[in-house]
Amino acid sequence: TLEASSPALAVAECLAAKRGRRVAVSSQIIPEDESESFLPVCYPKDAADMETLRNVLKMNPLFTQLEPEDLQVVLEAMQPVTHPASSVVLTQGGENDRFTVIGGGGVEIVRDGAVICPLKAGQGFGELELMYNTPCAATVRVL
Repeated sequence: TLEASSPALAVAECLAAKRGRRVAVSSQIIPEDESESFLPVCYPKDAADMETLRNVLKMNPLFTQLEPEDLQVVLEAMQPVTHPASSVVLTQGGENDRFTVIGGGGVEIVRDGAVICPLKAGQGFGELELMYNTPCAATVRVL
């Protein structure tokens, strides 16, 4: 059983330790003219879903420093997606452009063919690729 205040951070630390690297965060600079023309999207969600998403994002290192109004933009932009059992959501070495919160069921994180850990409803994954702008560190498969 994996117990940590942030499952994503625990996975990141585990993967970093195996590679002998430190966990660090960086980002690209967005030109001012692009940020001024930004129009956020909004996908409808009920209050319970918004609260679940808010709680998950508040525990994730990628989102902890957001101002409340910025966190709200992220919450509203999160789009509901359903994946069938046994499907692969992310593939190790592939690309990812989103953070995923598990709303129900669970997934397993697989690296080099070995299961690293399971994740369940109320946990998230995908932030490593967003933070580091790198290929997927592991495969994520729906249970």
